[in-house]
Amino acid sequence: MKKNAVAKGLVPDCGESATDDILYIVQLLQSHRYREAEAAAAQALAHHPTGNHHALLHSLKGQALANQSAFEEALACFQVGKPCDIGAVESCVMEAVCWLHLECPEAALECCDRALACHPDYAQGWLFRGVALHRLGRYREAYQCYQQSAPEDSPPRSLLQRIQHWWQGRSSQA
Repeated sequence: MKKNAVAKGLVPDCGESATDDILYIVQLLQSHRYREAEAAAAQALAHHPTGNHHALLHSLKGQALANQSAFEEALACFQVGKPCDIGAVESCVMEAVCWLHLECPEAALECCDRALACHPDYAQGWLFRGVALHRLGRYREAYQCYQQSAPEDSPPRSLLQRIQHWWQGRSSQA
């Protein structure tokens, strides 16, 4: 599993134990075991204080903290390194979510813009960019972002998407 993740570029090749730690933390996060993931990330950072995995470990710790509503602590973790890979993009969007919870939509918008600059097709980046714009009262731009967040051929899922779908159909009939 580890070799496949390294080969696909999902996890940096940073030695046996650091890569194993990263994969373990990811499994904890995917299992919604956020306290354990936070502890494992802190322990991994103590064991591996430097190297090309350092920013990723901080990002994983930040994700664990954000999922426990410790938004300010999570933000401190996200500030460590900003490489332009998918892990960093996810961290930028998670950082945006923290800023939104802390009622700072301008900062959230900046994070989403940073994520989308690296990966312009990242749906979550568009979604939370829309939320930030909505909170700033920039509704037209927000709705454009919401549309970018879902493929055109996908059926509307959320209430907002269903309303938009209905409104667009109504507008095209007029």
